[in-house]
Amino acid sequence: MLGTALKAHLPLISTTTRDPLASQLVLNHLAGRKDTRRSAGMLPTGQIPTGMVIYVVGVFKVPDGDTIEKLESHYKTHEVSVVVVNPVQKLPPNFYEAGEMPTPLPLVETMVEKVVGVKAAPALIPALGGLTLKEVGWLIRIASATQRKLTRETLTDARRGAFHAPAGLQQINAEMGPYLPEPVLKIWAKTELPFFMNGCDPRLRPRGLLLAGDPGTGKTMAAKWIADQLSIPAYRLHCGSLFNKYVGETEKAMTQALAQVDRDEPCVLLLDEVEKIFGGSSGPTGDSLTKNVLGELLWWLQEHETRVLTIMTTNAQGDLPKELYRPGRIDEEMTFKGVGLKSALALAEHIAASYDPPLSGARVHQAINALFESEGQKLSDSGIDWSQNLRVTQAAVSAAVVKAVKQKMLKPSKSKIH
Repeated sequence: MLGTALKAHLPLISTTTRDPLASQLVLNHLAGRKDTRRSAGMLPTGQIPTGMVIYVVGVFKVPDGDTIEKLESHYKTHEVSVVVVNPVQKLPPNFYEAGEMPTPLPLVETMVEKVVGVKAAPALIPALGGLTLKEVGWLIRIASATQRKLTRETLTDARRGAFHAPAGLQQINAEMGPYLPEPVLKIWAKTELPFFMNGCDPRLRPRGLLLAGDPGTGKTMAAKWIADQLSIPAYRLHCGSLFNKYVGETEKAMTQALAQVDRDEPCVLLLDEVEKIFGGSSGPTGDSLTKNVLGELLWWLQEHETRVLTIMTTNAQGDLPKELYRPGRIDEEMTFKGVGLKSALALAEHIAASYDPPLSGARVHQAINALFESEGQKLSDSGIDWSQNLRVTQAAVSAAVVKAVKQKMLKPSKSKIH
């Protein structure tokens, strides 16, 4: 918005930034000039070169004998743009509010190239979306000091601990433990993810998935797995924390959160157990506030062209409004069904190997066979034929291994607890 406003030579513009010291550099780039000037606070008057961009940080004043209307007309005549950065006082309606000052990608690339060189820089850029130039510099130093090498993965990991996400967003830890992605997810990822990271037509880019299935089947882990495959940040959108008692504030918070993930592209956006917020919201019983928030989300899902991959998970797909996951907003619906005996054993062995000392193969097989027998008995008691294709959740497999590890480590106690 700011770049468009400058190109249109709008006379009075306001913007916000977390890095006001970079204002001149950013405004020069957005306006395509090299002579942006800063004013000490007084709005400029008199002879101003045509097309000039002048900015003020914080408080501004109108010269004696002038009015904001006279200055606006003067700036229009000379195609001058005056930008107030991080305004302190309430602005008159003459100002165009351009939102947050963006960080132009070429400026980030130049900064990174100075650190790692021209060839290595492109691989790091996807981990830096949405950061200011100051924050990019901080993150590179933090990652360099805490990690063995500077990669997209180490930058993403350092970013999670170095910066706080805005209200409603939480950067999640995408580091992967033992996990078996569903075959349908692996096929989709192999086909679609290359279109997500390259510079192709936005219409070819995958937009997201709806993952349904019982709790513990690995739906949330799938979002982390995708982010890990791409080495990009993953955010959880906590819709409940956006709700505000004041009229319009909830919808505003949703808009701001979505604008933030747009700025942080490329990234993964997780809406976990989405039925808890939007279940039944399109029906007559849905409250108006939830419907308004849903409306903001639906519009963004449909219209955004940024590289944000939305992963929705649900334990009750039937409770969701169908417009939430129709084609054009979400690419595919997938149902996670858990893992069979062979896959469960492979997963359990992977988990068991991560312990020190690792759990033996015999104990692993014993634990998983006991799990399947237990789950099968539960189904039998419920009158369900489980003789074929019995599946369990990945969470149940992990819990069975934990239990077996504890049993192995337990030693007979010399004292009795009464």
